Amino acid sequence: IEKFEKEAAELGKGSFKQ
Repeated sequence: IEKFEKEAAELGKGSFKQ
């Protein structure tokens, strides 16, 4: 899941958190 967070950070700084 580390790469998922890294990708999310690149897409929108952790937009996956929303």
